[in-house]
Amino acid sequence: MKKLSLLLALILLLGLTACGRREPESGTPPAEEGPLRLETLTVEISKGTLGTEQLAAAVKELPQVLKDFFTDTGAVEIGEVSVTVGSSASATAQALAEGHIDLAFLPAEPFLRDGGGAVALLADAQQPQSGDGFREAGVTALIRAGATPYGGQLAVRSTGGSALTRQELENAHWGVSEEGAARDCFDLWLSANFDGARAADLPRVTLYEDDAALLDAALAGEVDALVLRREGWALAADGGAEEALPLLAETETLCTQVAAVAQREELTRERFAAALEQVLLRMEEEKPELMEALGAARFAPVEEEDLDSARRLLTLEDN
Repeated sequence: MKKLSLLLALILLLGLTACGRREPESGTPPAEEGPLRLETLTVEISKGTLGTEQLAAAVKELPQVLKDFFTDTGAVEIGEVSVTVGSSASATAQALAEGHIDLAFLPAEPFLRDGGGAVALLADAQQPQSGDGFREAGVTALIRAGATPYGGQLAVRSTGGSALTRQELENAHWGVSEEGAARDCFDLWLSANFDGARAADLPRVTLYEDDAALLDAALAGEVDALVLRREGWALAADGGAEEALPLLAETETLCTQVAAVAQREELTRERFAAALEQVLLRMEEEKPELMEALGAARFAPVEEEDLDSARRLLTLEDN
């Protein structure tokens, strides 16, 4: 009888234990405990247009800034961060593809050409247009009519809903800003709308050092049409310019700079990407001079399809 009572008690105890154990819901991953810990993070940046002194200062300051800012996210802790400058953007892309470095900031085209299985997490972004702070990866350019009689004709046709013809493009004197990716965006627009044409195919194109110089020339009646960064227009133009230089078209979005990681599981997870985004957002506010060393004033998350326009540009340049 005692043996039977003990057996029943044991069965009851096991049953209660099983009832108290909750199985995780199907499709719900277990929560990660604590921050992602990395012993080292090797980072490489491109020379870009920075001088030797600026690069040296960035290489000196970036390791500690990145380490501290990653730690402050609460998601990633890094034992040691090292920063180097690549001999070329292509060399950086190859080193990333071969796993010799963990994180790189480099132009999109060499990344796409030589980056192999590396993964782009973020890309350059322009100043948000709305007050909600929303930003998307990539930059665009604006195509506007100049303050000339012929520019006025182009504007009338455009506002009337008529597409510009190839002949009209060739008759115009174009002004194109060399600031940012305005010229590359223009090439993409021409190629998509005029059978693979590029700015080099137009007979009269004058290049201007920056958006402000181009705006001055356009308002002075020196060019019939102009191409400049959307962000440059927002910073330099006023209400009078809006009326004097009507919008003809806006180009598609182009990603020109990426933050990419080697194909390592801990680096390609969403957790690291989200932490990197937080780090760069903070650097925009507190260390804008270091953002210049990373190749862009601001970054935003990027998807694979966001790089399609850069791929098409690469094809144009290779032909």
